Amino acid sequence: MVEDHSAVTLDKVGEVLRLYTKALSGREIHLVASGAGGTRGAGWLTPSDEGKAVILKLPSKIDRFPSKKENFAWYKVILTHQAGHVEFGTLEFRFARPSRHFADWRLHLARNRNLENSGSDLERFFRLFPDRQLGTAVFEIIEDARIDARIVASYAGIRLLFRRVSEFVAAARPRLAALPLREAFLEALVQASLGGDPMKEASEELRSDLRSGLEVFNKIKEADATVEDAVEAALRIYEIAARLPNVPIDECEHEHDRPRPRRSDDAPPNELADPVADPNEMPFTPPPAVEFRLDNDQQFHQFEIKTNSDDRDGVISAGNDPQGPLGRDEPFSYLYPEWDFRAGAYRSRWCHVRDRIIDEGTSDFYSETLAEHRP
Repeated sequence: MVEDHSAVTLDKVGEVLRLYTKALSGREIHLVASGAGGTRGAGWLTPSDEGKAVILKLPSKIDRFPSKKENFAWYKVILTHQAGHVEFGTLEFRFARPSRHFADWRLHLARNRNLENSGSDLERFFRLFPDRQLGTAVFEIIEDARIDARIVASYAGIRLLFRRVSEFVAAARPRLAALPLREAFLEALVQASLGGDPMKEASEELRSDLRSGLEVFNKIKEADATVEDAVEAALRIYEIAARLPNVPIDECEHEHDRPRPRRSDDAPPNELADPVADPNEMPFTPPPAVEFRLDNDQQFHQFEIKTNSDDRDGVISAGNDPQGPLGRDEPFSYLYPEWDFRAGAYRSRWCHVRDRIIDEGTSDFYSETLAEHRP
């Protein structure tokens, strides 16, 4: 067990980390502690209501390594990855802006699905997927990989540390053979994003589709790849993932080892496919979160900040809150708006304050405290 004296706490190193991240991103940064424990889900990233500040939610303590230096390095990798989302444009996605490495599918697919021009650009993109859970998981993997590639290429000072952490995390990833086919395909992409070579472990049933997926995936590691490239790559990789049944590999009866014809002109389909169904289908589960990135189930909806919305006052109506507004359930209770860092806005009637009358104490505690701590 790691001794507590090797732990690094956010309250001690937070200001240094904040200045470091501000220098990387060029944006005002606020660090918020998420509680003690590991790093899973670390690094929530949301613009404030002015669209100028960025909130990063981090572990209050990291104590997984035997030295303070290693634990502090883990903080740095978490923050560098999250700052990369700001610096390299994840938040600046525009639905109609062309990509650089693909023939764009978005507008064609949007016309065929009759999508309204409502919601954020990222929300419009997610609505292109018949299976939103699968589409979101694919995009998260690809965009995280693009960001990490840009960081490694841009910052020589953290390159070695970033690669060491990636190798450390990759060693604990699930084995592809233990996963159903569709999940194994996505996990293989995660491992490729961490510098691994998943083709070495891929089964024959997976190999051909994985090869096609990696051909698309590797384009987003180009130095000039943008978030729009990640979006276009996600559409293509979703098409591959959707045709893989989510069945145990040893029960797969489909001929996935045979190469499929590719569109020579990369023409878009009329619409994306629904995932194939199979009698032995297992419920789909996105790949486990990479520890220094964001949790899959919480990541990119944090970026869906309606910066182009007509509602500029930053207040979320009670009707948008799935749990509804709070109510006054007793006398001397009061309801106030409160900041929701996930949504990047104030929520109406979201803070419940209860007034309590307590008995007055004696002065003994005050006197004893002064005596105990007197210099």
